[in-house]
Amino acid sequence: MCSCSVEICATGSNESSGYALGSLSCPTFKQNTELQQQVNTLQAQVRQLTAANQAIQQQLTADNQAIQQQRTECTTSLSTNQQQLQQCNEQLNACNINIALLNSQLTTCQGELLSFTSIETTFQQCSRNTGPSQCRAAGCFWGCYALELNTLYNIPAIP
Repeated sequence: MCSCSVEICATGSNESSGYALGSLSCPTFKQNTELQQQVNTLQAQVRQLTAANQAIQQQLTADNQAIQQQRTECTTSLSTNQQQLQQCNEQLNACNINIALLNSQLTTCQGELLSFTSIETTFQQCSRNTGPSQCRAAGCFWGCYALELNTLYNIPAIP
């Protein structure tokens, strides 16, 4: 059971403040004082932790805002890049169409080159003849070109 007598507690000085509060005994008062000091220490720690928590929350808020800004910039950049990619793909398709057309024209030109090479060969053969009548008799026309070229290139006949 608790003792409720009033005693003078040793405080390390001769002051009258050494009396126990109320009717508590000295050991209880000392225990109370120690507990109060622990409470004060814990309250100080709580204040420090609260301040640290607020600082962390502020930093997290700032970081989150920066991340949101970067995300917005990335989204805008992605949209721009997608538009540019679409334009590049359209240009690439147009280039591929042009390449196909040029390849077709090249094939035609190569065919014509072969044809003209054939004309040259035929001309050389026909030019051995002397005179227009001999050219026509040899199957040639108009300066000793092969008659089939007359139809191919729609060259009017010379009487």
